[in-house]
Amino acid sequence: MNRNENRKIRMEFGSKPEKEWNGPCRPGKERTMEEIQIISASDLLREAEEEERQWEKTHRIGCVRYCKRDKCIVIDLQYGGPYWIPMDRLQTAAQCLDWIHHLHEKSWGPEVMQDFLEVLFRMVPSHLWAGKG
Repeated sequence: MNRNENRKIRMEFGSKPEKEWNGPCRPGKERTMEEIQIISASDLLREAEEEERQWEKTHRIGCVRYCKRDKCIVIDLQYGGPYWIPMDRLQTAAQCLDWIHHLHEKSWGPEVMQDFLEVLFRMVPSHLWAGKG
């Protein structure tokens, strides 16, 4: 019997087990239907196009937006109000990395990180990421 045969991972859909699964996933990790999403390539492209249209209109991705008036990236938090990051504090690759680490340490940081990075990469000049920073 190989290692994968020894690992029986129970897949759960809703609240009752549907089947046993032998696979390379971490043992003991149960998955629910909410965690598993199958999406077609055309739907994925459609979502990306819609996100791009929204960005053009609002300069917002998820809970993170760019405020042109104040030249800041703003994270709109559900609790506690907006969190402002001035663009003049995102001028070098080192400063950007500092902010990424700083936000990651916040209790809400991991939840907003993907949206923050999307806005950051759109707003910070690309030459900064090309090893010239």
